[in-house]
Parts: sequence; structure tokens; C-alpha cells
Amino acid sequence: MLTEKKILKSSSKDYMSEQQLAFFKHRLESLRSQVMDNLASFRNVIAANEIEPDPLDTACTEEIKQITYIGLKRDTELLHQIECSLDRIHNHEYGYCEETGEPIGIARLLA
Repeated sequence: MLTEKKILKSSSKDYMSEQQLAFFKHRLESLRSQVMDNLASFRNVIAANEIEPDPLDTACTEEIKQITYIGLKRDTELLHQIECSLDRIHNHEYGYCEETGEPIGIARLLA
């Protein structure tokens, strides 16, 4: 399998070859797994804070919930973007601008 170093050294004629698509698919699937784990953790934090807290802990609990909801929203949006990217890989459209069809570039895709 390709590495970041190898993929950056690839020639332009190899752009979005089957090997490169497999590389990005693997990378995105790994990221998706991490994001899904994060989402599960966020949901656990929210569930744990659903219990009626001591009145003195209410402010702290609410702050934890707010921070958790921000992370939950961020990772939910990221998961959607990952799923869209995986669909584009499946359709051999990944790595190309949706509007112009021009190559995005390996360095940008790795960023």
C-alpha cells in the first residue's frame, strides 16, 4: 500500500489511480472509525450528565454538556464529509473539484 511519502512523489499520470484511491479510502475509513468512537464517547458523556446533579454542580454540568454538544456537532459534520468523500471514491470522482472537475492535488487532499 502507498504511504504519504510515496503518494506525494507519484507522477501526475498516476493521479487518482486505483492505488491512490485505495490509499485515500483506507485513510478515510480509519478517520471514520475514530470519529465514530468520538461520537460514542460524546453520547456517553451526555447520558452520564442526564442524571439530576447536585444543585451546586449544575453550572459545571451544563458547561460540560455545552462543550460536549459542540464536539458532537463538529464530529457529526465531519462524519458526513467523510461519508461523502467515500462515496466520491466509490464513484471515481474523489480528488477532483466538484464544480470544475480539475484535480485538487495530492498535497491538498493529505492536508
